[in-house]
Amino acid sequence: MNSAENKITLAIALEMLGSNTLTSSHVIVYEDEDKIEATDAIKMGHLGIDVPEDRITYNDEEVQDDEFEGDWEEIKSDLEDYYRKVNVNLNLNYDTISWIIKTTNCEDLEEAISTLLTSLHEKSLSNDKTKKGVRRTWTTRQNKAAAIFSANRKKNTSKKRANNKIKR
Repeated sequence: MNSAENKITLAIALEMLGSNTLTSSHVIVYEDEDKIEATDAIKMGHLGIDVPEDRITYNDEEVQDDEFEGDWEEIKSDLEDYYRKVNVNLNLNYDTISWIIKTTNCEDLEEAISTLLTSLHEKSLSNDKTKKGVRRTWTTRQNKAAAIFSANRKKNTSKKRANNKIKR
């Protein structure tokens, strides 16, 4: 089949889609007003046929089940499940692995890393709250750095005062 024989209209493409004869070798030629339902566009996408976004139409009311009684509720379980099953390859040395297991009190490395990251995230959230109003406690290293900065500042201020007295 040459490419001219593979060009078809959207109406013919939809018929072929329904009869499972549409393939990725077909090229759809769209007319000005041609629109395609989102579900059909998805099916064509699985076959390797790109459908221009502006041709896709979706009506939520047509998709809902008329026999369903009650309120529609968003289900977040798929997203929650995705977040629970993120796979990451890490290159860690033995000391780091030992530290993670020791720090989290978990024998299973996956559980230990998950616990460590969750704890880190919670600590980050609490630090964000601390920055917004509550004084943060400094680590020993931060206290030393602040003390050194303060001492140097006092020295420099004293020297400036002495220099100013001499100049006067």
